Formats: sequence, structure tokens, C-alpha cells
Amino acid sequence: MVSSPDESRMANKERAKPSSMDPGQDIRTKTGGAYIPPAKLRLMQQNISDKNSEAYQRLAWESLKKSINGLINKVNVSNIAFIVKELFAINLIRGRGLLCRSILRAQQSSPTFTHVYAALIAVTNTKFPKVGELLLKRLIVQFRRSFQRNDKSNCINSTRFIAHLFNQNVAHEILALEILVLLLENATNDSVEVAIAFLKECGAKLEEVSRQGAAGIFERLRTILHDGELNKRVQYMIEVMYAIRKDKFKDHPSIMQELDLIEEDEQFTHLMTLEDDYETEDRLNVFKLDPDFQTNEAKYDEIKQSILDVGDDDDDDDSDESGSDDDEEDSSDEANEEGATTTIIDNTETNLINLRKTIYLTIQSSLDFEECAHKLLKLDIKPPQYAELCNMIVDCCAQQRTYIKFFGLLAQRFCQINPEYVEPFVEILKNCYDTIHRFETCKLRNVAKIFAHLLYTDSIPWTVLSHIKLNENDTSSSSRVFIKILFQQLAESMGLVRLNQRIKDPTLDEAFKGLFPRDNPEYTRFAINFFTSIGLGGLTDDLREHLKTASSQKLPLLQENLQKLKQEDDSTSTSSSSDSSDNSSDSDSSDNSSDSSSDSSTSNNSDSSSDEDSDDTSHKRKHRSIREQRPSKYRGERENHRKEERHKLRDTNKHKHDMSRDYSNSDRHKRYPNDKKDTDKYRLKERNRENDKDRSHRHHHRSNEEKHIDDVKKNLKRADRDESSDDKKHSKIRKIRSWGDVSFHGSKQIPTPNIDLLASSGVIMNNYYVSPLCSPSRSALLTGLNPIRTGMQVGVIAASQPYGLPLNYTTMGQHFQRLGYRTHVVGKWHQGFFRSEYLPTKRGFDSYFGYLTGHSDYFNRKAGDFFRGYDLHEMDHIANLTKYQGQYSTDMYTDRVLELIEENQYENTKKPWLIYMAQQSVHGAECGDEIQPPRRHENDYKYIQKNERRRRFAGMVAALDESVGRVFKALNDTNQLSRTIIVFSTDNGGATAGTTGYHIDNSQGSNWPLKGGKYTLWEGGVRGTAFIWSKLLPKPYLSNQLMHITDILPTLYSAAGGNTSDLGDIDGLNQWNQLKNPNNKNNYQIREHLLHNIDHTKHFWALRYRNYKLTNGTSLLGQFDNWYEAPGQQTEFPPNGICYNCTTTYQILEEYGIKFEPITVQIDCQRDKNPIIKCQSKKGMCLFDIEQDPCELTNLAEKKSDLLKTIHKKIYEHYNVQYTKPVNKPFDPHANPALHGGFWKPWLDQNPITENFL
Repeated sequence: MVSSPDESRMANKERAKPSSMDPGQDIRTKTGGAYIPPAKLRLMQQNISDKNSEAYQRLAWESLKKSINGLINKVNVSNIAFIVKELFAINLIRGRGLLCRSILRAQQSSPTFTHVYAALIAVTNTKFPKVGELLLKRLIVQFRRSFQRNDKSNCINSTRFIAHLFNQNVAHEILALEILVLLLENATNDSVEVAIAFLKECGAKLEEVSRQGAAGIFERLRTILHDGELNKRVQYMIEVMYAIRKDKFKDHPSIMQELDLIEEDEQFTHLMTLEDDYETEDRLNVFKLDPDFQTNEAKYDEIKQSILDVGDDDDDDDSDESGSDDDEEDSSDEANEEGATTTIIDNTETNLINLRKTIYLTIQSSLDFEECAHKLLKLDIKPPQYAELCNMIVDCCAQQRTYIKFFGLLAQRFCQINPEYVEPFVEILKNCYDTIHRFETCKLRNVAKIFAHLLYTDSIPWTVLSHIKLNENDTSSSSRVFIKILFQQLAESMGLVRLNQRIKDPTLDEAFKGLFPRDNPEYTRFAINFFTSIGLGGLTDDLREHLKTASSQKLPLLQENLQKLKQEDDSTSTSSSSDSSDNSSDSDSSDNSSDSSSDSSTSNNSDSSSDEDSDDTSHKRKHRSIREQRPSKYRGERENHRKEERHKLRDTNKHKHDMSRDYSNSDRHKRYPNDKKDTDKYRLKERNRENDKDRSHRHHHRSNEEKHIDDVKKNLKRADRDESSDDKKHSKIRKIRSWGDVSFHGSKQIPTPNIDLLASSGVIMNNYYVSPLCSPSRSALLTGLNPIRTGMQVGVIAASQPYGLPLNYTTMGQHFQRLGYRTHVVGKWHQGFFRSEYLPTKRGFDSYFGYLTGHSDYFNRKAGDFFRGYDLHEMDHIANLTKYQGQYSTDMYTDRVLELIEENQYENTKKPWLIYMAQQSVHGAECGDEIQPPRRHENDYKYIQKNERRRRFAGMVAALDESVGRVFKALNDTNQLSRTIIVFSTDNGGATAGTTGYHIDNSQGSNWPLKGGKYTLWEGGVRGTAFIWSKLLPKPYLSNQLMHITDILPTLYSAAGGNTSDLGDIDGLNQWNQLKNPNNKNNYQIREHLLHNIDHTKHFWALRYRNYKLTNGTSLLGQFDNWYEAPGQQTEFPPNGICYNCTTTYQILEEYGIKFEPITVQIDCQRDKNPIIKCQSKKGMCLFDIEQDPCELTNLAEKKSDLLKTIHKKIYEHYNVQYTKPVNKPFDPHANPALHGGFWKPWLDQNPITENFL
């Protein structure tokens, strides 16, 4: 650094008083890349007297760098002429290194603007050829380095830029031909892809200047195409390239008309080749002290003046020429105009579009929010366009893969700089919330987090939250997710204590009135349950207290009004009331006894007495004591009426009991379609009728105010119950005999006629178990081994995790190939694909069509975890996405299965086949939580009104049911049905709920009335829906044989004529003979025990021994260890029922003489016999009797401790010795599809160059 004398330093200090920095600091300043506003830079320069000093030159360098970066970020097609003039106004000789670096970075960030950057360089190259030469050197070196490193994305960017420079005559055609020859010499899938991308950009120019060279390139492409060594996707790209050439590059011009700014004779073309060594002159990118700084700046001022003057002269000449042409016309019209003006209204919104582009580019190019805010303020946006700026900030934030705090800080800065920006953000929040159901999960999450930032920084007023009403009627699943993320982010940023204080602020009562409602007890309970479920129950303490005290606050008013009623009744009574009072004493005593008995029964049915219950009982007694003082006339009539109704009820129940002996459940529903209520419901109905009549007798003695008070009291009692009481919450479930999402399990909410027909005409496996997750279940199905033996027992395989089903295990496909079968996989693989050896075609299957990851978009095939890319494969290569674009995946995979069935018929009918059809339905979509029904079913289930996700889920189930029917019909049409075995199985329990975002399947399945769901070892997570259909089976029936998914392989292998001993030492058991014997009543003859899973990493496991289930620990912190409500009430069932004979499946079964008789699988939790004794998973093992207690209500661990120890010792230790260390691996960033052309594909092959150009 250069030091100045003390006198100069003092003088500088005096001049620098308005600045915040002293001159000593100015001289020693090094920005180090930090952003300094231009105005501050100019002020710092003015404070330095020595223009040749290092400090001044450094500040000038920073100013030069900022100017170049700002101009490059703003350039587009419409303003390139103005940007060029501004570029020439700064010292491009000194800043040529900065200019080249800035343009290269901008092109990598925005490849679609490459043609604009090339045009800018072309204009600059006419005046400063060294700029064009330097840029070409750096591009060539960048391309060679990327090619050697197999970095395809950088190769494409570099070649695209070179192609456009060639189009602008900055680069020579020799360089273009050398690049193409290098890429096609040793052709691979990716190198050909890069070459085709290069040809599309410069093919028209190459045909123009070197027709012979272009012909040679296309001839080489033809040879590659005929060799057929590349995958079909790349072959298709070559064919498209030939079509473009045949069309003479009509849609791929070399230069846009707006960017054709330079005449050919004015351009400097640089003859540079790939083989030469080039110095990229990186030293030009950094500051260097110039001893002749002022002299050189003066020289450039002269050059700049000459350049800009020439440009102005050219413009003047043009204007003169045009003016001379129009003089005559103007003079002729001059008399008519007489000074009149014409107003031109621009409706094209061109300025608005350009503004949005400028805002977007400024945001994307800024290093931090302060720099971005300063640049946006320099745009001088007018108040009518403030809303556009705010919308662009929110939209840019929403499009990010994850939330970036940069956008929150940027929005905060604008709100704090100018209060006029606050209102647009408030309106955006309201609009976003109103249309939140249209948002994808990632967009929803980002929008919620940016507004959470604005709220906790007080950038926007909290009163905006008054727009949100949290109740079951006014919210959808998407809006509840939005509220969840919003408040979780607020709690994380502010802390729960501060957030609670803000909610309790009396000035914000109106803001939180909708989120924390107090006027309706049902809404209050909903809000309490919602915030408790998302881990923010501490925010609802006041609401809970409100529910507890509401009854006591209402009772004084109630007593006062009832006392008035008593006085009114006394005043209207006659002298003969003494006789009735005698009778009233008897009736009072009877009333007292009946009331006390009802109180007793209520307390016996509850798990524990609470203060709320005692308070409630005391309220009843107070109300009863007031009621007893009423005139006895009406009580006597009421008691007589009750006795008559009891006799009627007793006779009716006797009649219904007699009918139940004569008819089965199905016959009774056929003959009495309206008799769907049991005795308890009937009693409730009669009791309501009795109360109605009783009220009608004394209607004229009761005021409207008393009726209102009674209603309020009932609501308060209902709201005052303990929301955590599981037995009360679920006591009504046992009256509905249904579970799952298929209607043959009794739930008629989602009709599945095809599945029901096959299940009821086959063998329903009612005691069948799977793993709680998809990857372990699929490995068990394919190998017949428990996942603990293959290392697949922990979690699922994420897309970027480099592991899979180990290669040393033989799969179902390999076993059946030994029997002479042709084997095929269609749909989901999810057994690893990080190396080609793990693909299905390398694991015993002759063909494969589907997706390799765990979940994918149903329409555009995007998939991913931390990274996102396309996933659709055919055989061992990427499928043609264009061919299947927009097709619903369930239909697409069904079409492929139908093709395989037809091919088997015509090509080789004597060779048997095995098709493993792993449908995507009904798994969540791309992010794991989006529900995507086919468009034809989006509006088919409007009767499901309370749960939008459930309604959309029904559309996915319908598509799956249609798929089953289509496959069944195809087998019949090809005369192959009679010798086919169809096995239908789920891979895990239904995903009833979950956290939104990646990795978690958050579809809206139902395991009701079972406990738990996917991810858990409770019955709801491992009890599978399954049946087997075949003409080889004797007759339809319901099988209760204990079965496991590992049994499928040996069972089918035996049915196919194989010897199961050839399968080796597997865990699966052959159940084929048992399935053919419907008279066997021993459910444990073949299998006495099975393992659900052992996961030592999370210390939880579960196993089954005969009818007993032993569990230990829990998964995912127990967030899915609950019982779930029924999927819907009767009002949410199909209004017209299920039409079975409308299906082709029904007609086919009739042709085979199979009469459809519905078999309904009934699971009764028997809550009256099984009191809830909760399993404390963290404290020890739990034991359940699954036959008597399928819903796992009663933990028998203490009652049958000896049996627990025996099962643990014999069965658990038997499985534990087989435990293999999990093969899971951490995420690998090299799997990123961005490195592989945007596709998921094997990324760790031993010789990736032969497969990929990466």
C-alpha cells in the first residue's frame, strides 16, 4: 500500500468529513469482493487526491468491474444497441479480462441468452479484436478441459457459445469442424448428444460456408446411426437432426434478425484451432497497479470519443437519408395536419415484459441481497409497478428447489426502505393462500417460508393473518400444509416463547381470530388438534383454558334463565297443582335414579376420571336440581310416554333379533336395504324422537333463549372432552366393518369393481404380511429372503444413494428363467441402479420398462430426492420421453403389459412367461407427497367432500382398478386366461399421512380400523392386501393361512412345476398346496412364525408367532403410531353404489361359469372386549393377540409375561442370528442428473466413458 504524508492525510480528513470513512481507511481499502454501492465508490474516489495512487486505481478497478457486470446482466435482444454504447464508454482495453469473465459466467448461468452475448462480443470485436480473441482462447481451453473431465454440461455450454461466435464470424469454420470431428471420432451417447446440440446452433452457417465439411459430418452421423451401438434416445436425436437439415434449418437460423448488427466485411475473424496452446491471460482478471494510469485513461478517452462519434455520425446519416425520402410526403401532408397530434396506445406490454426480464436477471446475477436491492432501486421503478417487483421476488423464491434466505432478506429490505411495498406483499400473501391448492409442494414450502420471514421481521403487518380461517370447512389439505410450514418457520425464527407472546398481544386479537377461534367449540378443538399435531401445541394453551372455563362461564346465565322459567311456571299453575306435586315426587325419584345410573355408566366407560368429568357431573346435578322444581304435570306425561316407548323399543329389538337369525348379513342388506343401523343407533334414534315429543309437550313453557342455552351447553360439553382419549374418539369405528382402500375389504367409499370381482372369485389372503416400506418388500418378493439377510432392512433406496439388492442373491427372474420362462418387469424397480449390473435386465429379466427410483411424476417422469431429473427406462437405456410425454403412468405401464401379452401369443406360444407388473399407483408423485389422479377421474368423486387429498387419491385407485380389468380382458382375448396365475399384492401399508417434502410418501390411503400405517410395524403398516386368482384353484374362499411376501416366490415356483429345493436356503415357504385346499382350518400348518423386521439402527423390531405379535420400539418418533378414523361417512359413499355387472371382468367370469358372490373381509376391533392398554414402546416389549385383537388395543405384556419371554427367546433369537449389516450408503453428489443430461442413470460404472460422456 502507498502511504501519504501526515499533512496530506489531515487535509484529506477535512475534505472527507461528510463520508463515513477517513482517508487513511480510503487508501488502505480493499473491498475483497464485498459489495459497495457506486455512489459510495465515487465518493471514496473523490476523497483521494492522488489519481495515480494504488488506492484510487483500486477503487477505479472496482467501479469498472461493477459497471461491466451490471451491463452484462441487463443486456437482452431489445436493448443490446444501448448496452454496446455504454460498454464503449468504459475502458474495455483495461477491462477486457473482466468483460470476458463476466460474459462466460453469465452464459453458464443463462445458456438461453448465448446468442445475445455472442452478438455483444461480435460488435465489441469490430473495435477491440483483442476482446474477441481472448474470449475464444478461454472458450477453447474450457471446452478441452471439460472434454477431458467428461463434464457434459460444460461441454454443451462451451460449444454453444463457440457456435454462435462462428455464426457471427468471430470464429473460423475450421474450429467448428474440429470440434465436430473430435466429438464424433469415438462416438458415445453423450458425445453425440453434444455434437447434435452444436450442429443445431451452427449447422445453417456451416452449410453456407463449408458445404463439403458439413456433408462429411452428416455422413459420419449416418454411420453411427447404422452401427446401432447407441441407445434409442440418441438414435432418435440423430434422426431429428437429419429432419432439421432436410428442412434447411428453417427453425434454427444462424443469427436472429434483431441481432444481425455487423456487416461481414467489418468483422475480424480469428483463425484459431483446437490443437494450439493458448494463454488465457488470467492476470487480466485481477487488479494491477498502472504507473501511467492517467495517461492511459486519457488515451482511451480519445478512442472512446472517436468510436462514439462515428456511431453518432452513422445514425445521423441514416436519419438524413430517411428524411430526404420522406420530405416530399411530409410536405404534402403538412397542411392537413395543422399541428394535430396522434396518441398511440401501446397494448403490447413490451415495457412490462422487459421490466420483468431485467428484474429477473438482476436477482439471478446478484451475489447478495444488498447488491440486488441497490441494483433494483437504480432501475427507478415507478409506484404502479411496485406490485410487479414484489411478484417477481416471490416468484423467483417459489421456483427454487429449496428456500433461500436471500429472497426473504431482499423482500424485507424493500418493505423497510419504502412502506409502499408493504401492501403489494400483503395482497400477494392473500392471493397465494386463496390459490394454494394449485401450488406444487416445493413452491408451497418456499412461499410459506418467505412470508414467515416477512412476518417475524415485522416487514408486513400481522393483521394479514386475519385472512386465514383455520377450521375443517374453510381449509384444504394444501392450505393446512401452508399454515403448518408458516408457523413452524415462525417458531424456528422467533422461538416459541416470543411467538406465543405475539399471539397473545391484545392488539392482534383480530389477526389471530381465525387461526385460534373461540366462538365455535368445534373450530376451537380443530385448531388445538392441528397445532398439536405439528408440534406447536404450546400455542394453544389459552384455547384449552377457554374450553375448560367456557362451561362454568355459561352456567350462571343458564341457572338464571331456568330460575325465571320456574317462576313463570309457578305463576301459571292452578290450585290443583298440589295433587300433581304428589305425583311429581315419585317421578322425581325415578328421574333421579335414571340420571344417576346414566352417570355411572358413563364413568365406567371412560379410562380414567378427570376434573373435567367431575365438573361435568356437578353441572348435571345442578341442572337436575333446578329441573326437579318444575310443575309435575309435564314430568308425569313424559314418564308415561317413556314407558310406552320402552315397550315399543323392546318389541322392535326382539323382532330385529329374530330376523338376524334367519338371514345372513348379505341377505339382510339385500332384503332390507334401508336397515343399516344397529340396535345402538336405533335406540339413539328413539331417544331423540322421545326428546322431540317431550319438548313439544312443554314448548309453550320454554323460551327461545332457553333453547339457545341448551344448545350452547351441549356444544361446550362436547368440546370439553379430553381430545387425547382414544377409546372415545374411535368407539364408533367398530360398528363399521371395513378397512383399507379396496371395497372388498368393506369400505365402499372408493369403488374397485374389477379388483373385487377377482378377489371374490379367487382366494383372498386375509392373513398376509409385507414389509412396512417398498424397497425391503420388493427385495423379499424377488429373493424369498427376509430383508435382514440381504441387508435391505433399513429405509428405502433414495435415488442418489449408491447401493441396491446385493448381486450375490438370485432373483425371481433368474429362477424362472431356469424353468424356461420369458421374464419381464414393467413399472417400479427400486432395487438400485448406481451401476449397470443392478438393472433389471442384468438381474434375470428379459425386458424392462419403467422407472428406477422410488417415486416419479405421473405425467412428465420427473423424479428425485435432493436432485431432480427424468426417470423412464426401456431395457437398459433411457426411454424416448417424447413418445410418452403426457401419458398417465398407470395407463402407460398397462399398455406395455398388454403388448407383452400379445407378443407372447404370436411369437412363441409354447414358451411360458412371467410378468412382474409393479404399478406406480397409488404411490405419491415426484416429491413423494403429491397426489396425481388421471385427468379423467379428477372430478369423479365429488361426494368425498371433507378431504380433497382423499378425493384425488380415489382417482388414482380408480385408474389402478381399470388397469387390473384391462389386463384380465387381454388374457381372455388371447386365450391365455385358463392357464394364468394372477397374484395381487401391496408392498406396504397405506400412507395415511406424513411430512410433506422429499422422501416421504404422503398419499391419502386408509388402513382403518388397523393401527399405524406405512413406515411402522403395526398392523396398518405390514398387513397386506392380497389375493390370488387362477382357474387352477378349486373354488373361491377366504384364506386365513399365515403368509408372508417371501412365500410368493416358492409358491409360484411350485405352481409352475419347479422343485422348491432348487431355490436354496430361503425364508419363503411353499403354500401352493394349502391354497388349493379350502377345507384346511389350521392357519399355522405351513408357517407358524414370521418376521416383520429388525432394525438395530433405530432399535425397533416386530415378529409374529401363531396368533401372537411381539413388538419393541417405534419408528419415526412414533408420529404414525395411531389409530385412524374411517375414510368417510355414509354421505361420502358413492350415491349409486358399485356396479359390478357394468365391467368386462364380470362378463368374462360369467362366460367361465363363475358366479360372483361378494366376499367381504371383516375386521372387528371388538373394543368392548379389548380395553385400551397402550403399548409404551420406549419402555419395553409389547405383546398382542392378533386374532382376538387385530387393532392392537390391549397390550398383554404384563398379563402374559411368561409367554412374552418364551417367544422372545425362541423366535427373536432365531431371527436375530441371521441379521446382516445394512448395505445402505450415503448420498452421492455424482448421481445428480444435471451431470448426466438431466436423466437418472447408472453413474458408477467401472468404465463410464463407454457408457456416458460425463
